[in-house]
Amino acid sequence: MMNKNSKTPLATRHIMIVIAGILICLGPCALVYNTWSIFVVPVSSSLGASSSQFTLYITLVYLIGALFSPIAGNLMERFDLRLVLSASVLLVALGLGLCALWTEIWHFYLSGILIGFGIVSLMFLAVPTLINRWFAERTGFFIGLCFSMSGVGGALWSMVGGIIFSIADWRMAYILFAVLVLVTGLLATMVLIRSYPAEVGLHPYGAIISSSEEKNSSEQTSENNPKGKQWGVSARVMFKSPVFYTLMITMGIFNAMTVVGNLFATYIYHLGDLGVAGITPESAIMLASAVAACIMALSAFSKVLLGAVSDKSLFVALCIPCVCGALSIFCMWFGASISPLFIYAGGLLCGVLYAAVDALGASFTRQIAGPRDYTLIYSRVAIVVNLAGAGAATLFAAVAEISWEAEWIMSLALLAITFVLGFYTITKGKQLKQTFE
Repeated sequence: MMNKNSKTPLATRHIMIVIAGILICLGPCALVYNTWSIFVVPVSSSLGASSSQFTLYITLVYLIGALFSPIAGNLMERFDLRLVLSASVLLVALGLGLCALWTEIWHFYLSGILIGFGIVSLMFLAVPTLINRWFAERTGFFIGLCFSMSGVGGALWSMVGGIIFSIADWRMAYILFAVLVLVTGLLATMVLIRSYPAEVGLHPYGAIISSSEEKNSSEQTSENNPKGKQWGVSARVMFKSPVFYTLMITMGIFNAMTVVGNLFATYIYHLGDLGVAGITPESAIMLASAVAACIMALSAFSKVLLGAVSDKSLFVALCIPCVCGALSIFCMWFGASISPLFIYAGGLLCGVLYAAVDALGASFTRQIAGPRDYTLIYSRVAIVVNLAGAGAATLFAAVAEISWEAEWIMSLALLAITFVLGFYTITKGKQLKQTFE
């Protein structure tokens, strides 16, 4: 008798995992990474500190995240995800809540350390790990969908924070944000999440199971070994391959390039001071805000788009942000002096580049290394991603102060390097042999 093949349908539990990923990105991730800028002026003014002294706090978040990322990956591989991620949520909430009590700027660095320990699991590892364990197809789309919510959350919570500033103060905003982290984060980690589909008698969505494999699968997975056998490149083999290092550098540069979009506002203020294309210092304020909104809006959409495209072709998914990023820079460099419309276009195109690291980092790793040791491998990739984020702000800002032309040339050179390294990663990554263990 022939074995009958069947594809695992989308069940309620699969949908719950996606909702959990959305809540994690909409809540803790957005509240940490996409709202800190609204506190720079009020906190610095209140405590008599400079802006650079305050922004060192977010630099510490990135640095601690880089150091703790491998440990977080090991913990997520060994222990129940509900325990590890719930502990991460508590650390982030504690760090934000304590910000409401601090009276000296250096106190915020203590919060940065606490938040850094917690947020790396939630921002860089939780969603890709969950989707890769629970979904056998359309993984890029679902990862992109979840990560897009960090941009939506950033816009939403920034508006909420502005309202709180107007009726209370920044301390009350930190308390509210800490509560929001607890509510959204713990709902996801304690109620919606299970580490593996086998824990609730399911297979990953889209997995093709034959009648004989169904029996074998049930024997291979149990409460003591819910992971079972999986396809993939072992972490040991991956760490020895040049592909691993080109993957890290590619995603690190993509994360560093997000700083270019953040500096567009500074460039627009510079144009306003020069009176270029009829831009005045007064109009520059509104223009900079509008461009920032364009970047966030297109970033949210592009994370879903790039995730879906990466499911079909990693090469096309690599080309899209590289090309859009280059066009964005050309619009700012040469088009800004012609018309403000080019500035808007540059902001929209930069939104695509802004989305690349979140959408492609997980997809590249999944398709090249497979699901078996995914968490261990991507937790190491996240080291370079975090370090790049920590160092890029200082580097790009320093170059911009010297010359904006140098800024654009450096950005274009980095995009070219990223494309070459990304292409090498895709080509050589296909040659790595995945085994079923």
